[in-house]
Amino acid sequence: DAFHQFVLNSLWGNQVDLSFSAGEHVEGAGPGQDLAVDEAMRCWDLVLSKLEEDSSPKFIIILDNCGAELLNDLILADFLLRTWPASTVTFHAKSYPVFVSDAIPADVDKHVQRLSESTAGSKVAQRLRSAAQNGRFTVDSSDFYTGPQSYWEAPRDLAVAYKSATLVMTKGDANYRRLIGDRNWPLRTSFSELMSYWPCNLLAIRTCKSPAAVGFTPEQLAEAPTHTDWLVNGRTGLVQFRHHK
Repeated sequence: DAFHQFVLNSLWGNQVDLSFSAGEHVEGAGPGQDLAVDEAMRCWDLVLSKLEEDSSPKFIIILDNCGAELLNDLILADFLLRTWPASTVTFHAKSYPVFVSDAIPADVDKHVQRLSESTAGSKVAQRLRSAAQNGRFTVDSSDFYTGPQSYWEAPRDLAVAYKSATLVMTKGDANYRRLIGDRNWPLRTSFSELMSYWPCNLLAIRTCKSPAAVGFTPEQLAEAPTHTDWLVNGRTGLVQFRHHK
């Protein structure tokens, strides 16, 4: 499924994080490699597949890093905009970088420009620029994304934006940790139950760079990667979905 592939590309782009890799070359992981939890298709089956082609869903993608990750986020946004021609996609960026590779609004235009300069990406860039002119592709920023607060402490304007969205996708380790309060919950803690405060459908996309994680079944833990630092080495992927009923 195309959505699944675009989500995985966005996921593995999160490995290329300068604050984590210190500029060293990072080998891209293939689909399924060290993918401990993958609920992207649950999101498709329960939410996206039920949307009519002429519906007008609202998507929010909360960004993490520039570079390969942001390029893949743009390609994912283009897919959503093409699939639902009346949809909107809003990128939420930090108002200023906390770590060296954090994405801010100005980076989005720069990455669209980079896409436009490539043979494979030029049509994507053209469509994104057209969507931006029509108000369907926008970029917002908030100081909240630079702070330490958990997402249940989000300011009212963000809470209202999330509630009005069809789906919010969060990117990266820091956003994930803030979703769960940056606490070391037992790994078997239900992600859906912990996210009961979230006001809409939520897809958390993250490579693990800290031990704070939830949502594992006993079977998934039994099949977890064999290397002992799998929760912190940046090579293990999580795609977790919370269905807002």
